[in-house]
Amino acid sequence: MILSAVVEKEFRMFFRYPLRVISSILVGIVFLLQFVFFGQAVLGGRYSALLEVSTGMGDYPTYALIGYVLWWVSVSPMEAYVWGVRRELQRGTFEMNILSPAKIVELLSGLAISWLLMDSVLMMIVFAIGAVIFDIPLTLLIILKSLPIVVASLIAFFGIWLCICGTSHDVEKHRAICSDI
Repeated sequence: MILSAVVEKEFRMFFRYPLRVISSILVGIVFLLQFVFFGQAVLGGRYSALLEVSTGMGDYPTYALIGYVLWWVSVSPMEAYVWGVRRELQRGTFEMNILSPAKIVELLSGLAISWLLMDSVLMMIVFAIGAVIFDIPLTLLIILKSLPIVVASLIAFFGIWLCICGTSHDVEKHRAICSDI
């Protein structure tokens, strides 16, 4: 119940401003273009024999597109943990959320899940645009084969993000301070 409420709130806040959605997609495309063009400049072109020997894929734009999208989506929940608490402080709702009977892990997990879902949708759009810009051939079979790996990676990273962020100690201290006031 708490998770769905947090996810719904974050979705409403994000999609309330359509220009924010558009700017997020544009930022994703601009960073992707930077990575690809810089990599091509360093490697001396689109294809690299060294990259193919190292990774099994010699086409640098394909390699960069896949890596960039996976990086963005995997960092999303960690960003949600850190910046989500900051956003709640800016909105003036952090103290009320901490003093509520909801567990802080549920609140933080709701933030992480909501931003993971939103960033996944945004990155699917960036991935599609990148595939068109760099003329990357995609088939439904390739996409279907990659989905279990992506989902397994995200589940594995979810626990790591929670451990790395380690906000429970600071939040419990903040809860104690707020309850004294």
